[in-house]
Amino acid sequence: MISVALGIPLGLLAAFFRGKFETVTMRLADIFLSFPNIILILFLVSIFGPSIITVTVVIGILGWPFFARLMFGTVLSIKEKDYIEGAAAIGEKQRTIIFKYILPNAIAPILIQVTFRIAGAIILESSLSFLGMGVQPPAASWGNMLYNAQSITILSERPWMWLPPGLLLILTILSINFVGNGLRDALDPKTRL
Repeated sequence: MISVALGIPLGLLAAFFRGKFETVTMRLADIFLSFPNIILILFLVSIFGPSIITVTVVIGILGWPFFARLMFGTVLSIKEKDYIEGAAAIGEKQRTIIFKYILPNAIAPILIQVTFRIAGAIILESSLSFLGMGVQPPAASWGNMLYNAQSITILSERPWMWLPPGLLLILTILSINFVGNGLRDALDPKTRL
């Protein structure tokens, strides 16, 4: 939600107003997107310390460029539509055009991508916890559970220990992706034909 709260307004404003704000915002997004997220997250978590809040905030903040770019492209395509030009021609205020015409039409692709990004964030948090840089014990994390199940003593005495967290992680990710696919099918008018 942090990445959505940061990315959507920045992408919307950059596409609607263009100019220097667009240049600065999109170049900043390009800089963030040019580095692998896992490297940046490992770096920031090593500085601020591994905790639930740190991991959540860092994953959220590093996700904003994706939503800014998505919103930017969506708003640019919507802004070229005839009804937007018509609304501007009859004297609608820019704020009204943004909130009444552009934002409702741009929400569908954002909602679809939010579901996929939630699944990615769960995988990322589990990966960080597996590496010891995420949520720390005694807090529960599937990554911690998988890490604890990989020791030789547990694998030799109780080899099934990795199965519940691994299966639940897979089932959760698949479920979230199925919801995203369902949203895409329901909200995309091209798939209804």
